[in-house]
Amino acid sequence: MLGLAAVFAVGCSGTSWHVPKGQSHRFSEARATCRKLTDDDGGAMHDDKFEQCMKRRGFRKERFYDGIGFKL
Repeated sequence: MLGLAAVFAVGCSGTSWHVPKGQSHRFSEARATCRKLTDDDGGAMHDDKFEQCMKRRGFRKERFYDGIGFKL
């Protein structure tokens, strides 16, 4: 039971981004732009602002079921 909970927690944490096929170049450009827009002068990253910036550009965090072929 504990193992199942660990797998679920790791799957839900989703630190990577979902990049649709053929969109890797656009994703790279969006990531670079969002980093420039959301980094402090001292280089500190603001993850919440970065994520909002990426979402405005049409990207979202990877979900654990993205790779299994159906949508929930």
